[in-house]
Amino acid sequence: MIPVGEGLEPLDEYYLWCDHRAFAEAEEITSKAHALGFEGIEWCGGVYSHEWGFAKLLHWLRHNPEKRHKFVTALEHCDMVAATLSGITQVSELKRSVCAMGHKWMWNPKWGGLPPEEFLVAVDPLFAGYGGRSAGSFSPAIIWPGIFHPSGLRRWVCARGFRFRWGRSTRIGTRSGRIARGRRGECGGHVDLHYCHGEEG
Repeated sequence: MIPVGEGLEPLDEYYLWCDHRAFAEAEEITSKAHALGFEGIEWCGGVYSHEWGFAKLLHWLRHNPEKRHKFVTALEHCDMVAATLSGITQVSELKRSVCAMGHKWMWNPKWGGLPPEEFLVAVDPLFAGYGGRSAGSFSPAIIWPGIFHPSGLRRWVCARGFRFRWGRSTRIGTRSGRIARGRRGECGGHVDLHYCHGEEG
């Protein structure tokens, strides 16, 4: 989970998969879901994990009051990578993975997407209005999030000491960790990364 501000700029360090700091928040979400009879908790095994989105977001909101006014939305890492490489900087243009959103954020079209505002606010009022902050389109892995954008690619690749050799139109499918160019299915071996010793190329 990554809390981001304007332009989808990260506001803090990422909460990685095995980060267990939000164990108390996860227990609160689980307890409230059962108390209110929210069906979503049953779709993720009856226990909400401290490794999932809402628990981590609530932990961040509680421990970073000075940054709340900058908060725009929260992203899964796969969606952040797709947005960065595609040059997306607006929440409305985001492509969000239903694979990640399904259990980590209890997203389901059955109840209109994310859990109802009433449930989230019952867990903690800090969640007020979050539904409106989670704009974008929600899609399965078969939908390609976009194509590489030069500015986004340079920002992501060269910051890690590499340069990118541009080729044909290169599409990204970070839902399954795929990078492809040309027709769907041409994966691997098409994106050339070279250590650049500070050079942007």
